[in-house]
Amino acid sequence: MSLKNKFREKYQNFRRLLYSVKRSFGLHRRDEKIWKTLIDLHKSAGYHFGVFENERYIETIFTNDNNESIKFHFRIEADNLVYSALILPEFDVDRTNDILVLSAHFNSLLTFGMVRVDLKNNYVELVHKESLVSYHFFSGEIMNDLRRHYNVANDCLWAYNEMITSGEDPVFIMSELLRRIEKENDTTNA
Repeated sequence: MSLKNKFREKYQNFRRLLYSVKRSFGLHRRDEKIWKTLIDLHKSAGYHFGVFENERYIETIFTNDNNESIKFHFRIEADNLVYSALILPEFDVDRTNDILVLSAHFNSLLTFGMVRVDLKNNYVELVHKESLVSYHFFSGEIMNDLRRHYNVANDCLWAYNEMITSGEDPVFIMSELLRRIEKENDTTNA
């Protein structure tokens, strides 16, 4: 048997093994399971949301303590659950440099998600991707990540709004945000 045929045989055996492992853990249906879980979580929490089955995303608008609305999208894409929050639906082109600097500060500190700035359409969003495999085995983590995404989005919204309204430098805005978070953590831990 030639080396090429041996490799082909080993590869086919590996694929069969992988397929049987996927079937035994139900991984071949994980996107359907996660999609249903995500919809059920929105229903049970009483959120006002829209489900777009053909595009495979859920849209929810949450209002924070300051009565500001944030539009969230949750979609399944390439074996990931993608969380997206529209932080600034639009911004003044003259503030682009400050927007980019503040985004760079966020991205250097964030462990959950990434701030993206779309310069073509002038908007800012917070995006996080998580593997469906982890949610398949730990479905309770979806709600934890929903809360976490909401909290980080609120921090981002506060920072961008504060920078735009006050005209302060992004470095000062970020340091003020970090002080606010530290103060909140001190009061919760006390």
